[in-house]
Amino acid sequence: PIKKLKFFIVSMFDIGIYFPFHKSEDVNLLILDNFEPSPLLTGFRVTEFNWLLNSVQNAKLLTFSRLIYKYSDFKKQAKNGVLNWNEPSVFLHYRRLRKKYLETFHLNKNQLIFMTNRKYHAKGAYLMFIYNAYLAKNFLEKHKIPFVFTLFPGGGLRLNHPFSDHMLKTVFDSPMFRGVFIPQKIIYDYLLEKQLCPKEKMYFSYGGGFFQFKKNDVLPKLWYKKDKDTFDIGFVAYRYMKQGKDKGFDLVVHTAKELVKKYPFIHFHCVGTNTLKDFDEDFSDIAENLHIYPSQKPEFFPEFFQKMDMILSPNRPNLLDKGAFDGFPLTSEAGFFGVPLFCTDELNMNYNYEDKKELVVVKPDVSDIIYKVEYYLNHLDELMQVGMEGQKKIQAYFDIDYQKSDRKKFIQKFLDIDFN
Repeated sequence: PIKKLKFFIVSMFDIGIYFPFHKSEDVNLLILDNFEPSPLLTGFRVTEFNWLLNSVQNAKLLTFSRLIYKYSDFKKQAKNGVLNWNEPSVFLHYRRLRKKYLETFHLNKNQLIFMTNRKYHAKGAYLMFIYNAYLAKNFLEKHKIPFVFTLFPGGGLRLNHPFSDHMLKTVFDSPMFRGVFIPQKIIYDYLLEKQLCPKEKMYFSYGGGFFQFKKNDVLPKLWYKKDKDTFDIGFVAYRYMKQGKDKGFDLVVHTAKELVKKYPFIHFHCVGTNTLKDFDEDFSDIAENLHIYPSQKPEFFPEFFQKMDMILSPNRPNLLDKGAFDGFPLTSEAGFFGVPLFCTDELNMNYNYEDKKELVVVKPDVSDIIYKVEYYLNHLDELMQVGMEGQKKIQAYFDIDYQKSDRKKFIQKFLDIDFN
C-alpha cells in the first residue's frame, strides 16, 4: 500500500495535477531546459545556466516535465521519426539529480524547479536549441512570458528540412518571441535567405557554447620528441549513431588501423560514448595503441589535452539526418589548450580561420587524413605553430568573459532583465 501511495503521488506530479500548495512562481529570469539537471554535471549548458543563476537576481532553472506534451504535437512527430527527443524528466528522477546538482554547484534549492501545473510569472525566459523553444512556446504564451533563445547547431535544427523550418517559423511567429542569439554565420545566413526571422530580432555573435575552462586551466604543452616519445592523437565526441559516423569516429579508428602499423609510436585516444562494438573489424592488432575512454568530467581534460599532439574531428553533415550539421568548430576546447585542430569543413563554416596556419582542414576520407597526419609528423615545427596560432584565435573567440559579455548584451537588449 505504501509503494502504491508513493507511485500515485509521484504520478500526480508527473501529469501536473494542481495541488493546493502549488503557489504561483514569480521569477525575473526563467531558464527552461529539457536536460538539466543531468547526471553529467558537465558541459556548456551547465556552465551558462549556472552563470545566469548567479548573475541575475531571482533567476530559476525550470526543467520540463510531461506537462510540456500538452502544448505540442511532439508525440505524433516523434512517433513518425521526425524529431529525436529526450523525454522530459519524471519527478523522482529529477529530485535525485537536483539534490546532486545543488550540492555540486552550491546553488539555492529554490533556484531549481520542476514544471507543474501552477501559475508562472516572469519578466523573461531563456532557452537553448530550437526544439526546446518549439516545445515550450505554448507554455510561454499561456503564461504570457516573453522569451529569447540561442539557436545552436543540433537540437532539432536542420538545413532545408521541412519540420525544422516548421519549428523555426512556429517559434519566430510567437507573440512572446523577442530575439534569437546566433553563434554561427551559416545559421544567420540561412534564416535571412529563407526569411524565417526578422533581421532586427537576430543577434549574431560568432562562437559556441560556454567553455568549462579558463586560461589559467591551460597546462604547459607537451610535444612529441620534445617532451615525450609518443605521438598522441585525440578524438572527443558522443555517439549519436552507429559507428559515430556523423562525428567521424569510424574514420578515426580506420585511420588508426593504418597509421599504427606503420608508426608504432602513434597512439589514438578516443573519449566519449563511441564503441568498437559497432564494427565488424578486429582491432586487436592495434589494441595497445587505441585507447577508448568513457565520458569524463571537466577535471580530466587539462592533462589529457596537455599530452595531445593533434585532435581529429572528421565530422560529416547530413548523416545523422538530412540537413544536420555541426559547428563551432568541434574540438575547439582542445584548441583552447593549444592542441592543433584537424577538422573537416564540408559547409565552409570556418571562414574566420586560416587553413594550415590556425587549424588544418581535412576531407572526410581516411587517405586524406593519413596524408596530412604524415606531413605534420615530418614537420613538427609547423604542427606546433598551428597549435599556438589556433590557440590564440580560439581563446579570443571563446574566452568565457567575452561570451558572457555578449550573452548579457543579448538578454538585456531583448528582455527587461537586470544583471548583478
